[in-house]
Amino acid sequence: MTVGAKERITFDLHYINTTTKAINVQVILNANKVQAEKFEKANAQISFNFGIAVPPHGTQTVQGDCTPAPNVKYFLMQTHSHKYTTKAIVQRKLANGMMGEVLSESTDWEVPEVRIWTGEPFLTFKQGEKFHYACSYKNDTANTITVGISAELNEMCMAEAYFFPAVAPGVCN
Repeated sequence: MTVGAKERITFDLHYINTTTKAINVQVILNANKVQAEKFEKANAQISFNFGIAVPPHGTQTVQGDCTPAPNVKYFLMQTHSHKYTTKAIVQRKLANGMMGEVLSESTDWEVPEVRIWTGEPFLTFKQGEKFHYACSYKNDTANTITVGISAELNEMCMAEAYFFPAVAPGVCN
């Protein structure tokens, strides 16, 4: 990313302190100045599923598809969800609608698998292919769990994918 003069970078971090004592957290940003000819802008394609309503003492799976940006190379893919998640997965969806390879899968919402492609071949998609994301939840409370920012009280289901060159991202539903 390019950061201009006097431009801010903002972090949105999620922590749940399950102890009775204060905890200290630390965030480190490593930034490197690079020469323009060695730099290629990347972009993000992020899904967000609003259909989460896990019934009390029940389960639910939500899912969706993302159409990749054309002619790009994906270099990172992961999921983001909260504590009621039992499984989050991103898979290649072939042009014929069948599921293909698993691109990222996690049963640990706090430390989800981050899949990184560091060089050729980067992750690419053929014409008509998509990436499919799904999150499954188990609600052990007496309340319906819905979408929201609290990792303690709410849920999310996101596929996060980063690619280059930086063109407009594809569409997720």
